[in-house]
Amino acid sequence: MNRNGQTILMVTHDVLSASYCDRIFFMQDGVIKAKVEKVRENRQEFFSKILDAMSKMEGRRHQDEYVVMDKADQGRIPREMDGILRTDGNVIKVEPQDDKVILRGKK
Repeated sequence: MNRNGQTILMVTHDVLSASYCDRIFFMQDGVIKAKVEKVRENRQEFFSKILDAMSKMEGRRHQDEYVVMDKADQGRIPREMDGILRTDGNVIKVEPQDDKVILRGKK
């Protein structure tokens, strides 16, 4: 229930859209398998929390990684990627290639 006393039910497979919610129920074959609630996390932290819950449900690490963009078009890569990119400060090289974008840490 939101501040106006209304409940909104959204059904989605999109993790980014789900990160705007306060509470998420994961269903599989019509059965609720898990629940995640936003406590004090910001949207980006909650997004990571959702991915972690999905990974645990699947019994393995979630294969897709996403960059969460805020309204100012500033992105946050998943925490697990911070060490992999070995960034120089906050600089990440962006390389467009065909239908994808490659992120590289500055060497």
